[in-house]
Amino acid sequence: MRRVLVCGWVLGLLAVQPTMALETDQYEAWGHDLRDATDALNAKITYELRKVLDRVNGRRGIRRLTCDTVTNHVAAHFRMQIFHPIEIWASKSPLIERYPPTEEAELASRKTNILGARVPWDVGTWLPYGPTIEVHGVRIGTDKMAHFFSGGSSYYSLYVRALHQGMSAAEAERTVIDRGIFSEKTYLGYGTSGVLSAADLEANYRGMTFYLGLCGGDAPQLERVGEGYALTRPFDVRDYVTVEWDESYNNSGFIRRVWKKVKPRMLELCPLLDHPWVVAQRNRYRERDFETPTEARMTQLIAAGRMHDVSIYSLQAVCSEGSP
Repeated sequence: MRRVLVCGWVLGLLAVQPTMALETDQYEAWGHDLRDATDALNAKITYELRKVLDRVNGRRGIRRLTCDTVTNHVAAHFRMQIFHPIEIWASKSPLIERYPPTEEAELASRKTNILGARVPWDVGTWLPYGPTIEVHGVRIGTDKMAHFFSGGSSYYSLYVRALHQGMSAAEAERTVIDRGIFSEKTYLGYGTSGVLSAADLEANYRGMTFYLGLCGGDAPQLERVGEGYALTRPFDVRDYVTVEWDESYNNSGFIRRVWKKVKPRMLELCPLLDHPWVVAQRNRYRERDFETPTEARMTQLIAAGRMHDVSIYSLQAVCSEGSP
């Protein structure tokens, strides 16, 4: 009976919140070389954007269609429930090198990754884990593309609504970031998988900037051509991905019952902190690191006692502390 109630609860959440995605573990890909997927991902997303524009441009009354309405069509095309097409494509396409590299390896990793020591009734174990790919020199889970497009569209809608309510751009941005953090602390993070993913929040935010940039900013990506709309340039994921998308660098937080399972597995990774591959990656990341708007807001909330500091769950902190 409890399982039925939990299933109903989860399905209810999914019906109203199209930003849920798979969990991921970038630690397990450490030391494994991956071909950079930037070009393949750019080509796929550009193709999808042009497909949306072809469909929109074929509509009657296109001359009366505003650029913002076209943005809504783009958002609707990419926004999905749970299994996002772009995420599935990145997880399955032969154009993308990933880790685990095969379905058999992925099945095995469900038991061995840092999140694998979970009980069957734990909601976080009901979906497969997203593999790791490399994009613009950053290791990310394929779930980040779902967060970028679906989470980003939710952020975008809330941001536009806040502006219409009279908020300034800064106030609207803070409202959006606060809503995202709240969702991770409750129904999309701790409340389902038991994991608060700071990296997911970063992908959500950057997705919002993508939607805002379709019609706004100094160089909009959409332009009116004749009676329809066209891209001014191909999509480029390098404009959006940051090192904060890597969950082995921008670590997650965990509720107590999940942390009891995760911590022992993280302790096994401590020797890898001195591995040349890991040291080199961390050095490259630090050169590209900067404080993002989401990080700045989280720091404020932690200082105000309104949010738990997730840095205690970083591998460095765990290894410094020692045994569980």
